[in-house]
Amino acid sequence: MDWARHDHRAAPRPQPPAPLLIEARWCVLGPSGAAIACGIYRAPQHRVEVRCAYEDGEIIRTQLLEAMDAARDLADAWLQAIREKGSFTELPITDGPVQTP
Repeated sequence: MDWARHDHRAAPRPQPPAPLLIEARWCVLGPSGAAIACGIYRAPQHRVEVRCAYEDGEIIRTQLLEAMDAARDLADAWLQAIREKGSFTELPITDGPVQTP
């Protein structure tokens, strides 16, 4: 930063990189026709993040955890809660964008 110049502006902060997907857990189609996917992502400080998001990337729910086993258990619990709603259709897990029927 050049403090000698009165009109100096700091450079904008770069966008953080997208988190790295470690494991895709499940994908469902909601009653509205929107697909929701859940995966486990690498998070800072040797943690993991369980993330559920719509197919356009809008995050619905996220939680940081310390271990993969805990992350898998949480993702499975979220899927069980969705199953109990009874109005979602489970879809096959894909590596790319969510595939809707």
